[in-house]
Amino acid sequence: MQDNPMAEPWKKDLQILLRLDGEEIDGVMGSKTFISLQQFAIKHDIADVVLRGEYNDVGYWGFQQYLIKYHQYWIRELKNRQIIED
Repeated sequence: MQDNPMAEPWKKDLQILLRLDGEEIDGVMGSKTFISLQQFAIKHDIADVVLRGEYNDVGYWGFQQYLIKYHQYWIRELKNRQIIED
């Protein structure tokens, strides 16, 4: 059973803020989103136990559960960094 990305618009918002483009903005929280979020965290010295590992360590469902819980934090961090960098 696939998730309906339209049911959770924050998923696409997160991908847009991570500056994914085109077909990558699909609302699916897969490995591309994980890697982009991981690179953002490393670049900005944000320590996160989940993002220290590899996507295959947590898997699709593990990453989904992580983002359901922490997506508001990451969206806030991404927006704040864009404000600072602009």
